[in-house]
Amino acid sequence: MSVKHLIFDIDGTIWDTTPLVAEAYNDAVEEAIGERPVITADVLREQFGKPMMVIAENLFPGRSTEEHRRIVDLCGVHEARVLRGTTEDLTYPGLRDAFRELTEMGCRVYIVSNCQVGYIELCMEKNGLEPYVTDHLCHGETGRSKGENIRELMRRNGIEEAVYVGDTMGDCEAAAEAGVPFWHACYGFGDAPGAVQLESPAQIVETVRQS
Repeated sequence: MSVKHLIFDIDGTIWDTTPLVAEAYNDAVEEAIGERPVITADVLREQFGKPMMVIAENLFPGRSTEEHRRIVDLCGVHEARVLRGTTEDLTYPGLRDAFRELTEMGCRVYIVSNCQVGYIELCMEKNGLEPYVTDHLCHGETGRSKGENIRELMRRNGIEEAVYVGDTMGDCEAAAEAGVPFWHACYGFGDAPGAVQLESPAQIVETVRQS
């Protein structure tokens, strides 16, 4: 087994929160600009993985930077509220077992996402992943691209080789920017032709065993 360090995206890779978060975003935007939009789970699946300011600009073009910032701030508040309050299991089936098995195999697991500060911690808390995640980093902490954050996380953990696991072409491009191989969680939101394809979280473990 040669793969020892796996860095994961969150949305579309670890869990799918879009049905709940869509309503939270609708509430946030209504509070921010006084108009209630119709943001659906399908709309969010096309946007998740991008920095929050980019999502706000894409969904609400023509608004000022100040309005976009207010939308982003309130989306974070409402998102945390609904996710903390839910009793639904939003993780992909087998994901927790995959993290546990990877750790038992001697691998180290990390998370890098374009999310806001606090979202990774909330994801780990809700899904019982804290024992398995060595370190994490997000766009909200650094303001940097996902590729730069992958490199920074590797630098501060003394990692020379790693694999990035994500579900979109943006994740694939971030891995290329960071200079690491990309494995595509094709059970998630997007496509990444040409990458190693993972049909389920369980297949992540099998692919590591075969590496």
